[in-house]
Amino acid sequence: MKQLLYISLLSLILFSCRKERISDDLSIFVGEWKFKSKIFYDKGSSYCRTDTVQIEDCNNEITLIIKKNGKAFLSTSSGKEKYLINFDKDATTNMAWLNKKTIKYGCNTQDTTLSSFTVTRPTFYLKSEKIELTPSCYINSNQLIMYSDIETDRIIGSYSGNSNRHYTFWERK
Repeated sequence: MKQLLYISLLSLILFSCRKERISDDLSIFVGEWKFKSKIFYDKGSSYCRTDTVQIEDCNNEITLIIKKNGKAFLSTSSGKEKYLINFDKDATTNMAWLNKKTIKYGCNTQDTTLSSFTVTRPTFYLKSEKIELTPSCYINSNQLIMYSDIETDRIIGSYSGNSNRHYTFWERK
């Protein structure tokens, strides 16, 4: 009887980590995404500035693979980062699937997307460093745009509401 209790307890610990299966309404995230570019957008009361951010691995392909089981893998030339993804139910209900016609990511009128997106804010838990990253995400069937203003040296960062943003553009492979 004790062995059954220990096995049950061990199973509970192993399988109840910070991940969840990605539900059907959020399954648009599932798949392989190829990194395209990262843009810094800084807007003050009297100025606006946009710069393309140079990523070390720019000459190598950077991919983000998101699995249905809530795991994600960011592959760069320096290795692979493993994440667990969680979609906050309250944030998803209150924020997700706000239809946007276009997204303005720069100072000029041409710095606007041509297709429509929906928005949500998942949490990426980086297992190796035990940190949570919460970028805001615009997504449609072909593109994923993450924006953040914290952890800007990372490809995936967090967003806190600051007006300075880093937009990371991904294309479905």
